[in-house]
Amino acid sequence: DFLREMGREVRAKVLKEARKQLPRAHQGAIVLKGGCSDDFELYDSDTTHCEFRQEAFFRYMFPINEPDCYAMLNLQTGQSHLFVQPVTPAMARWNGPQHTEEWYVNRYGVDGCHSVGQMHEFIKEQGIADLYVLMGQNTDSGNTVKTTADFEGIQSYTVDRKLLYPLLQECRVVKTPK
Repeated sequence: DFLREMGREVRAKVLKEARKQLPRAHQGAIVLKGGCSDDFELYDSDTTHCEFRQEAFFRYMFPINEPDCYAMLNLQTGQSHLFVQPVTPAMARWNGPQHTEEWYVNRYGVDGCHSVGQMHEFIKEQGIADLYVLMGQNTDSGNTVKTTADFEGIQSYTVDRKLLYPLLQECRVVKTPK
């Protein structure tokens, strides 16, 4: 599938640049937070104002158009992992049943999929000490990133909030031939 392959190509490109530019890449990971479903509420109704659109940097590395996800690129191994919110019975009534982890792996071409609640434990098990998260300001609009990764247990890591934004901006400038 085109999006799966594009995601893999982009992650390989980012991995190569990250290993060159990020000082502690050998023990680090990039962690991104995708767009939130709460951002698309229509006043006090249970209806969304418009169809969900993923945050641009997240979608660049992980072509996933689903809300409330996190993703990680392990800079040691090159493996990519998706973290999804569990679907409650009430949510399933409107959104359909929870997909399996294998479904996400096959559909999006990541190496693994886990529950958002497992993020801290999973990252710790990988031996990762440093996290690079997205924070910066768009020079055209002046808007700042609204999806900086923050999850339970993040304080256990050394978190860099400065180096990832310019690295991803530069990677996004040069498009792939596809």
